[in-house]
Amino acid sequence: VDNNVQHFGSPEYNIRLLLALSFSPLALYFQKLMTQDFYTQKRENYGKQLKQQKRVDRGFSALRFGLIVLAAVSGYAYLKFSNAAFLYTALLLLIGFVWALFRHLKLRKHIKDLKNYIRLNENEAGYLKGELEPFDGAPELIDGDHLFANDLDLFGHHSLFQHVNRTVTLSGKEKLADDFLSDS
Repeated sequence: VDNNVQHFGSPEYNIRLLLALSFSPLALYFQKLMTQDFYTQKRENYGKQLKQQKRVDRGFSALRFGLIVLAAVSGYAYLKFSNAAFLYTALLLLIGFVWALFRHLKLRKHIKDLKNYIRLNENEAGYLKGELEPFDGAPELIDGDHLFANDLDLFGHHSLFQHVNRTVTLSGKEKLADDFLSDS
């Protein structure tokens, strides 16, 4: 076994790979892409989509309201006239209402996703301007007794953790912090 061979995943291999890739045409292309204009343009595109989807949302609200009112009127007409056509109409309108309800819920989730995409792109554009407030630096994890955490400013305001952290859950934040503090 040749001990001088650097294996995939070893720190030496990863450093050499990172250095080789950082000057590749592909890396230069991605560096160009990840500019403030890139995030601003994406934010504007998501904003246009959000505006359009909110109009559709209002339309679905009106459709649902209309379907349930017509179903109620048709149900009342069935009770008053005992005509089966009114009952079938009411059932069809209720089926239409349930369909519109599920489509509307799906649309509402999409609108929520668009709002999150807008916030994400605003945060990343702000990051490129030096605004770190949206990103948690985990100051509660500062440990004066840790071997290298203070030397590298791993945690706290303007820390390495704050520059890298894009987690949104507590478990994701804890996993990232564990990775930062591990010896390997």
